[in-house]
Amino acid sequence: MTANMPDVVESDSDTELIKLEDVHFPGGIRPFQEPPRTSDNTDLDYYAILGLDCKASDTDIKSAVRAMSMFYHPDRRRRVFRNVETPEGLDEECDKILEYVRMAKNTLENEGEHRNYNFLHFQVGEFDEREILKHDKAEAEELVKNMRMTAQFIEEEELRKENEGLIIEEAWFGAIMDSVDPNLTIEDMQLGRIIDVRIPMTIQIIDSKITRGLASPPHSLPDNKEQGYSLTKVPGFYDCCVGEEKRLFVRYRFHRLTFIMNIGEHDRILIPSRCIIASLSSSSQTTSRTCPARSFRSGRRRSRRRRRSGRR
Repeated sequence: MTANMPDVVESDSDTELIKLEDVHFPGGIRPFQEPPRTSDNTDLDYYAILGLDCKASDTDIKSAVRAMSMFYHPDRRRRVFRNVETPEGLDEECDKILEYVRMAKNTLENEGEHRNYNFLHFQVGEFDEREILKHDKAEAEELVKNMRMTAQFIEEEELRKENEGLIIEEAWFGAIMDSVDPNLTIEDMQLGRIIDVRIPMTIQIIDSKITRGLASPPHSLPDNKEQGYSLTKVPGFYDCCVGEEKRLFVRYRFHRLTFIMNIGEHDRILIPSRCIIASLSSSSQTTSRTCPARSFRSGRRRSRRRRRSGRR
């Protein structure tokens, strides 16, 4: 970090003033220093901002955040710098430091964000997981590239079936909100990093269905997470947001109707769901409906209540 000290503003006080560099600062970044960045220069180095290293404990992080927040607080710093040769712009610099500390706190005191930050910028432990991520990402992208022609063929076959075909309109995997609101776009639901998995999902279609991981009835399946089942293992997928909760969002068309599925990382895929198939087989509806794969009937009851209340 390099210091860039501006000219000192003259003081009217007769008290002998001390120089700014003689002030006893807490560890971490100081006024007029450039904020430190990670070695890959893609983000701020929150550890260095707090005067810590990447192996600092949660207690050390909280203590550093508390000390710097107190020191640079407007009320406290007025007393600290009362008898100091005050450079022009010192208050603005202190405000910047408070903002850096706030950002460090939000990242390093949040378990998921902290883990993801370390994963992306620091090697903590014996293996550098960033290299694993790069490898998995490159492997998934190569798979998707090789899937394109097959996915196009499958989609064309499904389109020929007209009413009976299954078309994946969009599919996303990663840090996504748990919602099946048809009015929300993926941009509205995105909580972090996501990847486009429409092609890998299309590849899974067999006879207008996707039944990955459903060799036995759902109620007889063991705990999927305990068994090591994860959507990150689906060809063309990878863990794009390490340490964060991941979901799969799919908007698909079946029997000329549009449906939405939103499931967790360890859930099994069934498209279309059994309740949708049962409902379509007993109904001759021709208007498009957007429906969550797991709550078709409850959604229909709610819409009926709305219609009844509207008549009143």
